[in-house]
Amino acid sequence: MLKGVIFDFGNVLYRFDTYLFLRQVVEKVGGETERWIDFFQTTRVADLYERGMLTTDEFIGRIDAVSPRPQPKEFWKKTFLDIFITPIPENISLVRELHGLCHLGLLSNTNQLHFEGFIQNLDFLPLFDSLTLSYRELSLKPEEKIFRRALENIGLPAQDCLFIDDKEENILAARNLGFRSHLYRDPGEVRRLLQKEGLFPPSPA
Repeated sequence: MLKGVIFDFGNVLYRFDTYLFLRQVVEKVGGETERWIDFFQTTRVADLYERGMLTTDEFIGRIDAVSPRPQPKEFWKKTFLDIFITPIPENISLVRELHGLCHLGLLSNTNQLHFEGFIQNLDFLPLFDSLTLSYRELSLKPEEKIFRRALENIGLPAQDCLFIDDKEENILAARNLGFRSHLYRDPGEVRRLLQKEGLFPPSPA
């Protein structure tokens, strides 16, 4: 029996685009887009930050150190927060409807700035019974450790949880641990799946 639903955040509950950050950096700070992409891919600095291996100041410091025109800390914070675009209202409505019907969890690869500067201020966040955040757990999806922590936090076995994520590698990792999993593509699919699982009544014919 399905007792819990665990949502990813980015592009499941809220659309984001990291290239918005890159475009602003190129426009305001300088340097070629390819050079910045190479910097992030080579140093893995964003991954280290999401893994909790760097503080916010250390993360910003590493970026600013290679900037053609060094910027104040607040510039980097604001620019890095500007990746969030719009909520996905259909899925946020699902969270609201599921509240009280089952356990709700959030499992996200995120960092301190994105969580404290944006995610924690969203009005639907208190509806979640558990938050499993990569920078706190020192682990990133699709690693086993963070999925195990998500189960501990929500207090349910994997077979009783549905995990919803937009990345196939995360879905496969969850399935290997016994989760029921859904590769997110369309909000309507999620509702139909929850109806099939008996959490919602079927849509009228």
